[in-house]
Amino acid sequence: KQHTAPVSPHSSTALLDAFDSAHPSPEDEEERLPKQRHASGDTHCSRQPGPWKVHTQIDYIHCLVPDLQAITALPCYWGVMDRYQAEALLDGRPEGTFLLRDSAQEDYLFSVSFRRYNRSLHARIEQWNHNFSFDAHDPCVFHSSTVTGLLEHYKDPSACMFFEPLLTAPLHRTFPFSLQHLARAAICRHTTYDGIGALPLPPTMQDFLKEYHYKQKVRVRWLEREPPLKVK
Repeated sequence: KQHTAPVSPHSSTALLDAFDSAHPSPEDEEERLPKQRHASGDTHCSRQPGPWKVHTQIDYIHCLVPDLQAITALPCYWGVMDRYQAEALLDGRPEGTFLLRDSAQEDYLFSVSFRRYNRSLHARIEQWNHNFSFDAHDPCVFHSSTVTGLLEHYKDPSACMFFEPLLTAPLHRTFPFSLQHLARAAICRHTTYDGIGALPLPPTMQDFLKEYHYKQKVRVRWLEREPPLKVK
């Protein structure tokens, strides 16, 4: 998809802040943690004007990454890697050299590390409404239904704003993925998140297959109001 709307100044500021190594993000400080699945319904309590409290429940669906097999086949995908390892690999490389890796944060699946402005920068890939983007909540920023489609767009320097990743020269992985990793990608191509639960596999293996997934909000329900507890 190509967006012709003017670029929001807020998006450029946010993305530049994300790329600025002087402002380390939580991802910069953490190694990748195992992704944990969330409950399908999260309950929240919000304060409304007056003495009443209103409870809301947010319902989610869980979806597998649609192009996991294509991602696994990318020469530029390195799997589990923190920012420091990525920076060591990119050090001294030409402008536009990049790699794709697993994000260090639970709320994100993938990140790109790339060379621009004579330094190594990092950007998380966000997901919203089944689309992937470097700023999912700004409609002016390009988004794609697949991670591979997102990377393909930013290979064209003429399509990249000054604050966006430039991904023109993939840094090739120097090792093969395990057979277990490749098998997961192949299986996930032919099933769904819920479909994995119906497979005749032990729970630990089902959890392994579900690792690369995201959750999508589908409904917000307002539950009954209740008065605050009176303290005697």
